[in-house]
Amino acid sequence: FEGIESKATLTVSGGSVRVVASDDGFNAGTRIAVKGGSVYVRAGGDGLDSNGDMVIDGGTTVVHAASTMNGPVDVGEGGSLLTVNGGTIVATGGSMAVRVSSSSRQGTLWVNAPLAAGTLVNVSAADGASLLSFAPELSASLLFFSSPALRSGATYAIGTGGKASGAAVDGVYQGAWPGGTRLGTVVRDGVS
Repeated sequence: FEGIESKATLTVSGGSVRVVASDDGFNAGTRIAVKGGSVYVRAGGDGLDSNGDMVIDGGTTVVHAASTMNGPVDVGEGGSLLTVNGGTIVATGGSMAVRVSSSSRQGTLWVNAPLAAGTLVNVSAADGASLLSFAPELSASLLFFSSPALRSGATYAIGTGGKASGAAVDGVYQGAWPGGTRLGTVVRDGVS
């Protein structure tokens, strides 16, 4: 079953939304808009699935989706786009990535790597500062990450493993990453 479904637009403007679903976590006929608040999704299908566009303007969104042919976030075919203008989104899931709109005002990263359930994945800046330490609840093959801290032209190190310090909220850890296996680096281009 889908967690929350709308035949038209599904909007989160604030508060706390927690969804556990055997199929898609969110499913919208035309558009998903996250303007603020806290969203947690654990899904057997797509994490967030819009048959049209999706816009993330604020808040904190955490998605744990299954490693299937579905994706952590999914938009409609035929030119639909994901636009990220603010907030923090951390989403893991299957093998389907979507196009991010060039009009987005915030940078994004897609990481394609096998991620075992419970194993930390980390994104760090060139100076070693940890931007994200995240332990997916379900095995995944994609990580999608967007944060106001991502900068155009900057290099980010991607790593897995290790043991995080600090407490986790929905799989996101605060504090430094103690190190593990470095997968490689990515250069963030596009939005500054």
